[in-house]
Amino acid sequence: MHHSSLKSSPALHLLALLALGASMPLAPALSYAQAAAQPAAQAPAGPATADAEFWRSAERIGTVDALRAYLKAFPQGFYADLAKAAIDRLLAEGPRAPGGAPGAPGAPAAGASPRTAAAAGLPAAPSTTGLKIDPAQLLAGTPTSGAITMLPGETYYGPGPITVGYLGAKKQLVLPNGAWVLLAVADRQSGHSPAVPLVSMVFGQFREGQLISLMSYLFNGRSATLRNWPEVEDCHAEKMPRGSVREASVQRAARVCGWTVRSATAPKVVDAAWEQAQGVVVRLGALMPAPPLLYTRAWATDNNGNYLGIRRSDFIATAAIGGRATWLRDYLPWMLEGLDKKIGASELEPNQSRAPNLRLALPD
Repeated sequence: MHHSSLKSSPALHLLALLALGASMPLAPALSYAQAAAQPAAQAPAGPATADAEFWRSAERIGTVDALRAYLKAFPQGFYADLAKAAIDRLLAEGPRAPGGAPGAPGAPAAGASPRTAAAAGLPAAPSTTGLKIDPAQLLAGTPTSGAITMLPGETYYGPGPITVGYLGAKKQLVLPNGAWVLLAVADRQSGHSPAVPLVSMVFGQFREGQLISLMSYLFNGRSATLRNWPEVEDCHAEKMPRGSVREASVQRAARVCGWTVRSATAPKVVDAAWEQAQGVVVRLGALMPAPPLLYTRAWATDNNGNYLGIRRSDFIATAAIGGRATWLRDYLPWMLEGLDKKIGASELEPNQSRAPNLRLALPD
């Protein structure tokens, strides 16, 4: 996994321990109920700085080895019981293939048949950016979120998943085909009471140095119990822009819904990362294209409080709306798979254009 955002010395200590102690035997673990039942007097008033930083790094990585490394460094740490309980849960879950069943990782979700760009009526996704300015250098030091390991300016080559979120709210985001530059990241709060912590990420796709698509993700970075998301209810109730093509599905406790429409005006988006991304596009020397555009939105939710929304703007005047509708229909099942972190394909790594052994079958 990529850990370039882990800069603190405790985080470096964690990586060293991961390299040396991955085979360390698992310490006796408490369940969540047992951990919660411990007398409050046994816990210190608060964690020391090194303890808290190490825990945040372990929580962000979210693997058994990372949690064991935290326990080795802080066996009596403020978060020791949580680490033990999380190890119990991860070991109980075990590796899961798409759909929750054993089999070939990276196989398409049920109902998701791979299609070529030509079949969808869209130009093929570009495999390079053609940018004359290095995004990583331009965006070095740009604020990011503790809920992700990706850094603004990094380029990812889809299709494939990337894991985001803290323990208890981890999910996989699926990047479509082609080269995508992470342009902006921002933490925000939902409009609910109490508010749900959300993370917004915006990627840009370029062809010969010119922006052709913006793709954003909005998700809960920490666990939540909220079930009522108005935009999700509106989509399922078919409240959407006139002329939209809609796709929806309900699978047990999870729901997914989306629509795509041709728009003669730029969409009004109230999101700090979306606004920042447009500024970055200009700084990269690739001016924001003028409408018309294809505008696509989709949401996936479940009864565990997980929320994932996508927003995509395609500045391709000649593309037919049917092509993007085809893409959306094939993409929605992967949103459900990622929401429950069931995608078994290899995680995307930054700036690595060579395809790993396992990739998703997705349309352009």
